[in-house]
This record gives sequence, C-alpha cells and structure tokens, in this order.
Amino acid sequence: MTWGKDGKANLQATTTAHMGNFASETLNLTVTMGSTTWDSIAPGRTVTSMSASTSGGTVSVSISETNGSVLSSFQATFLGFCSVSFSHFNRMGVIPQTQSLVESYDLSFLVAPPPFQCSFVPGATTRVVWDNYAKVAGKMHHTNVVVEGTSFDAIFTNAFGEGTFSDGIPTPGFQFVTYVTYEKDSGGKDCYVCRISASSSSASGSIYYTFYGSIPSLVSESFGGPFTSIGCQTSTVCITPKSDSDNICLSRNTKVLMSSGVDKSIIDANIGDHIMVGKMSGGVDVAPIAYIPHKQNNKTAGFVNIMIGNGEKQRVALSVTPGHFVVVSKQCNTEGIDMLRGEDVSAGMCLVNNQDTLVEVTRVSRSVEQGVYTVVADHPDGIIIANGFKVSSFGENHGVVNTYYHMHRFFSRHLPKWMMESSTLRSLNHFVGDLALYFA
Repeated sequence: MTWGKDGKANLQATTTAHMGNFASETLNLTVTMGSTTWDSIAPGRTVTSMSASTSGGTVSVSISETNGSVLSSFQATFLGFCSVSFSHFNRMGVIPQTQSLVESYDLSFLVAPPPFQCSFVPGATTRVVWDNYAKVAGKMHHTNVVVEGTSFDAIFTNAFGEGTFSDGIPTPGFQFVTYVTYEKDSGGKDCYVCRISASSSSASGSIYYTFYGSIPSLVSESFGGPFTSIGCQTSTVCITPKSDSDNICLSRNTKVLMSSGVDKSIIDANIGDHIMVGKMSGGVDVAPIAYIPHKQNNKTAGFVNIMIGNGEKQRVALSVTPGHFVVVSKQCNTEGIDMLRGEDVSAGMCLVNNQDTLVEVTRVSRSVEQGVYTVVADHPDGIIIANGFKVSSFGENHGVVNTYYHMHRFFSRHLPKWMMESSTLRSLNHFVGDLALYFA
C-alpha cells in the first residue's frame, strides 16, 4: 500500500464540505458561507454539509455563537468547491487568527495550491489530513501512513496554521499507523501513535488529525470511508526531525562480530565475550565486552534504517536510533572518514565495513521497533562491528561518553561479572551518564 504525499495544504473544499471548529474551546459555532450553513459545531469537532456550492468567487461569511451573536463576518474569495466523485476530500475550518489565547476567528480553506485545487492521487480513496491550529507556540510533526511495523519514509512538520495531506488506498485486513508529535517552542512534547483499520478499499473518505486549543489537544475524526476504527493514544515514541531520545542504541536485530569470525545476536552478547572492534586509525582489533548498558528489553524507540544495495538486493545494513553514531564517509572516499548521527546519514554517503571497504548507502527510512541495545568493549576507541560495519557504541557525543565509559572498562578488569551486570550499577550508570552529557 502506497500513500502519495501531495504537499502542504492551504485551502481545500468540494461539493461535500466538512467544517471544523478549532478557534473556540468554549463555544459551539455556526458558520454561514453564501447560502450554505454549518450549524452547532462543537469545540474541536467537524460537521458536514452536502450542499456546498461548486461556484467560485467572493461570498459573505458569518461566524456566530450558535443561537447567539455574530462573532465575525467578512468577504471570502475562493476558487469554488471541486465537483469530484471523491467528495469527502474536502474541508474548511474556523481557526484562531493567531496563537494568542484570546478568542479570535478566521476561516481556513484546506486545498492543494492552484491549479491543483481538486488534485488527488489517481485511484486513491482515502485522504488523511494533519493540521496545526494549536494556541501554544510550537510545531506539529508526523510520519506518513504506513502498515504498522514497517518503515516510514520521512517526518513532516506543520507550523501554526499549516497542514499536510496524503492520499492512498487502504488495504483491508491491515492496521495502519501514523506517529504524531506536538513540539512546544517553550520545551516539552506531546507524543501520539494513531491507528487506522480498514474494512473496504472501494469507499471514499477522509481522516483528520488536528492539534487545537491551549493544551494542545489532538483530535482525530473520520468521515465516510472504509474505516472500521481510528484512534490515537499517547506514545513513548516522539517523532521529530531531530531526535533527543534517551535511547541511543542499536536495534535488537543487530549482530556483533565475534573474534572467531562468527556473528552473534546483540541480544545474546555477554560481558567477557571477545568481539571485533574498530580502531580510529583504521583496521580492527579484538577486545572483551566490558559493559552492557541495557539488559534484554522491549523498549519502544524510533529507528533510522540505513540501507545498501538496489532492487531485490537492497537490505538494511544498520538500524540505529536517530542519535546513535555511525562511521561514514560523506564523499565516499577514504580521506574523509567521520562519525555522524544516524539521522544525519543520507543516500550517497558510504558506510565503512570491518575491512575498511566503503559501501554506498542507497536509501534511508524510519521505523518504530521494540528493543534497544549496545555493548561497550574494553577498547579505548569505542567502536564496534555491527552487522559487519563500524559504528560507535554511543550517541549524542562520542568523545564525552566514550571517556566516561573508561571507568567501566577499568571496573570490568577488577570486579566480578555479577556486579557489572547488576541492576543497581545499570541505574547508577544511566544517572551519572546523563549528568556527564548535561555538563559536557
């Protein structure tokens, strides 16, 4: 199932038009546009009119408190509602004029830019819309819609008053997800995972995910269409273009290279195992594992999937959290070997394998998975061999964190294994490590 990205939404409408109330958190609103009226729109909700005009031009708009006084009236110019069979691909909304907490009223038309105001992906039956009308200064981030458990291609960002939409054909029997995050300018994030289940691929419909209000709140709504259910719940995974996740690790599918030349799952690695490690100067060495920061776990985290090869031979070479460091060459030459965060690696760069051969990255995608792992070897450079490629054991700041773990390397030579594996030491390690990064 493929969802096509159609760009930023700015103004949209059709013969069947949805009208939402995202300007008021306290009042039911009634909106009249020309001869069409949407009545009793509750805060954060959307209603539908089946009689919206298809003619363009300038029309009178009135926004009133339901059964009360007029709050705003003005003349609006628009291109006309699109007369297309996918009649649920339409929306207007009463939105705040600014992010001030004072009640203010404006009208937003959500459509693609001219001349594509009626555009949609050919054959598509479902449109998913993400809008940011929150009165708290910040940005709305979201992924595209994918089958749960598969990779998503990018993270999109909507500033205040902006929206994006995606058209596609949902496949019955599958559960789809989109991850949505509101990142406040003042600090802090509200993070959600939203799921969609489809019962038919033939009916048309729309799904809206909208941040509004002074909290802000995430509202999810669907109209018509092939939906058995939609819904959002808070998530420990926050999706932003630049991640600051506490989990700086490799995925559970990673294999470390043993000194014997055999690959071993990172899940099964043990303190004292002798593994192949990379050297800053090039080449490899052998060292025992001195410390394992995470015991076996099901922690949920976002991952960057770095792929090599093309066509049927394309595969994931490394799956790392966005802040985990990978050894790469930006220009694919041996003179420019560097460490980059996983989220900064892009197609056209090269990974470095355990033989110091450069292997071109052909694609980078994102996914959400369970299980975060890394191992720290008793070697001063802090580089291990994962899936045959050189990566750091760490993230955020390789130099500082690697220096911090010299203490663990010393202890591993003098303390019993059970003490190095104790939960008390792991808890202390995370606390002191966070302090080290904070003051770095």
